[in-house]
Amino acid sequence: MMPTDLLPPDPAFATLFMVVTVLIAIGGLTVVIIAVKNFRRARQHGLDPFTVETDLAARVMESQLLAPRDASPIRARLDELAMLHRDGVISDEEYGRARAAALGN
Repeated sequence: MMPTDLLPPDPAFATLFMVVTVLIAIGGLTVVIIAVKNFRRARQHGLDPFTVETDLAARVMESQLLAPRDASPIRARLDELAMLHRDGVISDEEYGRARAAALGN
């Protein structure tokens, strides 16, 4: 048995349904526009748009950006000063002052 007296449709539901549908369509269109812009920009810069993240990650890993820093820059500076002193490029007095400056004295 079917009820004979159905409730009339709520006009607010139709309006809300239309608003939600339009918002979803706008969101989808925005996503497509952004994807197309990113695709074109990647091509413009000589990158493959489908592998850009992997390409950039590989470039970073191969570069010196993630390389560990010199553990002892003071040691390297002291070695450089000793070499300059040994080769006669700097005098005993210059060597002493530069060594003290490198050590922070």
